[in-house]
Amino acid sequence: MRLLDKAPALIFPLLLASQLSFAGIALSSIIIDMPPSSKPYTDITVFNDDKAANAYVIVELYEVINPGTDHEQRRFVQDPKSVSLLISPNKFVILPGGRKQVRIVDIKGPGDSDRIYRAIFKPVVGDTEAASTGVKIMIAYETLILRRPKQPDYTVQAKRQGRQLTFTHTGNSATKLESVYHCAQGQSLKQQNCTELKGARLYADNKLTLTTPAGGEVFYELVTADKRLKNSLR
Repeated sequence: MRLLDKAPALIFPLLLASQLSFAGIALSSIIIDMPPSSKPYTDITVFNDDKAANAYVIVELYEVINPGTDHEQRRFVQDPKSVSLLISPNKFVILPGGRKQVRIVDIKGPGDSDRIYRAIFKPVVGDTEAASTGVKIMIAYETLILRRPKQPDYTVQAKRQGRQLTFTHTGNSATKLESVYHCAQGQSLKQQNCTELKGARLYADNKLTLTTPAGGEVFYELVTADKRLKNSLR
């Protein structure tokens, strides 16, 4: 499945042609989830949507430190061996309307907790285009890569006090909080008197606090690498 509209994109203009134009690539997936039982590699396909010009693409890899917190940092990876993740190839050309398969390899294997990365697939200017003038819009796409630990623990504790609802991830592997609704007393999700609240991806040690209407019941789902768990809290 090709994902274009929903992929996180970084848009940057470059001086290129005599008029405004776009350089388009698309990715087969924007989230790579590697559970401990899977093979130590996975593939992603990059498409060139331009039917007339080559797409020149480079891939930048970043290790994410303290993901989902105020202290989150992204460290550019110069040596793949330092983080045990390899993307190959990380520079390539795609013919007009063509595609390229890129392999993501975990060199070390699963550890004791998640290893989180971001890979940016960035189109760059070819030699012929660089000699011309004008503006061309280049759209880069970002992929989230999660390498799950040997024994994933997705435990999320939910606590409600007054109008404050707090989710605390006490495990070692990311989960996604989805379909969060507050329903008035005696109402179910199938009825109209419910308010949708914000969901989020919760990494290990993350905490999310939401403000809810008073009383009633909160329904939510926790999505792990292989399950979708429905819960509620009064």
